[in-house]
Amino acid sequence: MDIIYIRISNQTTRVLKEVIKLLDQRKKKVLQAIVEEYVNTAEPISSNQLTRKRRIKLQ
Repeated sequence: MDIIYIRISNQTTRVLKEVIKLLDQRKKKVLQAIVEEYVNTAEPISSNQLTRKRRIKLQ
């Protein structure tokens, strides 16, 4: 698997950190699961896959 590194600006990094601070624990867990799954598979993940693989309830 090829790894692609994306350089983002310091300003973008600061904005992302602030947005993450605004998320509650459940939303952070869902976001983390989505990102980890995408990094592992390089494929988008559906809500059905997310609930099956990670046992996260979306509603």
